[in-house]
Order: sequence, then structure tokens, then C-alpha cells
Amino acid sequence: MSESKLPPLKMELKKAIGVSLIASLCYALMLAFTKESSGVFSTAQLVFYRSFICLVIMSFWIVVNGKKKPLFQHLKTAYLKIQFIRSMAGLTALALFFFALRSITLSEASVLFNTTPIFVPITAYLWKRIPIDHRLWVGIGVAFMGVILIMQPETAHLEVGLWLALMGGAMGSVSTLALRFSHYTEPTSRTLFYYFVFGSAVSSIPLLWEGMGIEWLKDPRTLFFLLMVGVTGFLYQLFFALSVKYAPAKLISPFFYITVVFGMILDHIFWGAHFHFLEILGIVFVFLGVCLVVLLYPKNKK
Repeated sequence: MSESKLPPLKMELKKAIGVSLIASLCYALMLAFTKESSGVFSTAQLVFYRSFICLVIMSFWIVVNGKKKPLFQHLKTAYLKIQFIRSMAGLTALALFFFALRSITLSEASVLFNTTPIFVPITAYLWKRIPIDHRLWVGIGVAFMGVILIMQPETAHLEVGLWLALMGGAMGSVSTLALRFSHYTEPTSRTLFYYFVFGSAVSSIPLLWEGMGIEWLKDPRTLFFLLMVGVTGFLYQLFFALSVKYAPAKLISPFFYITVVFGMILDHIFWGAHFHFLEILGIVFVFLGVCLVVLLYPKNKK
């Protein structure tokens, strides 16, 4: 489906901003619970359990709320290709972030997760030849300057985890755009269902060699953290999908810079990290950049 043939989607900016902030908090919480669980579970196990728990929740949601029409009719799709692209890009990004969390801090992972908005306009141009609106780069650039101040790259080691997280940010742009394109034809519940189905199926393959892991059966604390990885992951995907439904990906993606702030707070609470002046200044730049994106976005865009 070409960009010129896509029907217009109604933009509801206030709703998009609200749910994107909630999604950012859920994503930061998911990373925190993942980091706590990484000492017990392998990355492959965490990716699978996260996807499978989300699939169970999504299936229950559809059954409870889909009584008006048969389940098969509700899940039937003529756009399986875009669903598969969205799922594989999202699953790859998730696996890269989970690998990265084993060697970098939650704040660093959150920072590099937020390189996705930088890649979104580029990916949109390469994929659908959607022109890049140069006015958006001002706000994105200011917000990214804030991210750099928070990151303080001159003090960071070139960990492999940093590169993995950066690659995850790039893959996240593909998933974000595929999600936006799917909203032209698919309801949110169907898109999420296929995302979790494909994710669970593909992420189960490595477990054929390393096993499922049964540690969560022995320790209530471990079980709680594992369940919360799935629950917060589901809530993130739900609110993220809604945010991209209510506003274009190029506009709403910079709001996920707020994940950096949430990540810093959780780093402080759970791992005793302390804030510095440059980090506080970086937070100010993040909020300023987000505001600029909203103000500079062309009001006549659909």
C-alpha cells in the first residue's frame, strides 16, 4: 500500500501524549524488572517468557471483549506481511535491549532506546519515501542533546552493550512505522495479538537447545519479577500502539525520551545511582525538545 493511497488517520494529540508517557513508564519498569531477572534467566528465556505472558493476557482480553463477533473473524487479517515485519523488528529490538542490559545500566539502555526517533524519519523515507519534514529535526536535535548530557559519553566505556542497544533503537524505528501503517487497516487488539504470537513462536526456538528454565517455580520473588516483565511489557505495547494510532510516529516518537528520565529515577531507587548537574540539565533539554517537536509539527499534516 503506497503512502499516497493510505486513508487519513485522525490525529488526537492530547491522547497520544498521555498514553506515550504511560508507555514510557511501563517500558522503563519492564527494563528494571528484566535487569533484576537477568541473574536467573538467560536472555532467550526472558524474551520468550515476556512474549508468552503478553500473549496469554492479550488472548484473555480478546475473548472477554470480542463477544460481538466470532474469534476467527476478529483475528482474520489480509495484511499478515506487515504484521510479521512489525513483530520481527520489535522482537529483534527487544532481544538486543535485553542482551545490552547485562553489561550497561538501565539509564544507558533507556538513552539508546530513545535513538529510535532519530531513525524514524530516515526509515520512513527509505521504506515509504515519506519526505522528512526538516522542522522536526530542531526539536529532535534539542531532545537528543539532552540525552547526550544525561549519557555523558566522554565518561562511558565502549561496551558491546551500548552498540547492541543502539542497534535496538534502529530496529525500533522499523517496528514503530510498521505499527503505524498497520493502524490504517487493523484494530489495535489484532495487531498486538499477532505481535505476541509471532514473538512467542520465534523466541521459543532457542529454548529447544537451552531449556525453558524452572527457577521461577522455586522462588516467589523471582516469579513476581518474571510476571512483571510480562505485565509491564504488555502494558507498554498496548499504550505504545495507542500512541502511534492517535498521532504519526514521526511526531510521537520523541516523547519516549521521557523513558530516560524514568530510567534514571529507577536506577536511583533500585541501584543507588546519583544525579549530577549535567543530568538534570539534560532532563530540561529533553522536555524542551519534546515541546519544540509539538510546536513545530505542521498543523495541516494528517
